[in-house]
Amino acid sequence: MHSGFNSLLRSFAVPVLVLGIGLLTACGGGHKPSDYVRFIEDPANGFVQSATKGSTSLECIYLPTDYMAVQYFKRNDIDRSEYEKVKNDMKNTLYFKIIIHGLKDMQVPQGYFDFGFQQQIEGTLAGADLKPAFYLPEPDNTMKDEKQILIGFPVEKTPSKCDITIHWIDETDVFFSFTKLNENLPSVKI
Repeated sequence: MHSGFNSLLRSFAVPVLVLGIGLLTACGGGHKPSDYVRFIEDPANGFVQSATKGSTSLECIYLPTDYMAVQYFKRNDIDRSEYEKVKNDMKNTLYFKIIIHGLKDMQVPQGYFDFGFQQQIEGTLAGADLKPAFYLPEPDNTMKDEKQILIGFPVEKTPSKCDITIHWIDETDVFFSFTKLNENLPSVKI
């Protein structure tokens, strides 16, 4: 009688154990660093906005502090204390990446993106207009038809909203508006 009960118990125990481990892993909280980067860069999740000006398209991506810290390490096996230190060092800046596609037709010189374009960007945070305190254009790569620029605005804490205005080359403006910056962010599993 006991062998039938033990056999029945074993037949249920393995699937229940596998299901339990699966649920614990799924509920373990957070994305691995590489998955977190993909999540932020996926337009469906609301952290990427796009605009078009003639034959040029612009993207603006909100980069939370966790994203910047993950990108600093560029790997999944990150030491928690090192991660927290890097994240703490970056906490007083609100980061965005601007990607401009279709530049070959415009023939804009690299020097413009190195120096002049920074003056064309404004952010509005908590009602105050700010210029980027951090501006890093990628080096010239004439093989690519795009330009990526990392910008940052000084903050004491992440605001709930940030508007970015780019005074474009044709003297019109391109607007991006990010709301609920500190909501709907997944956690990073370190």
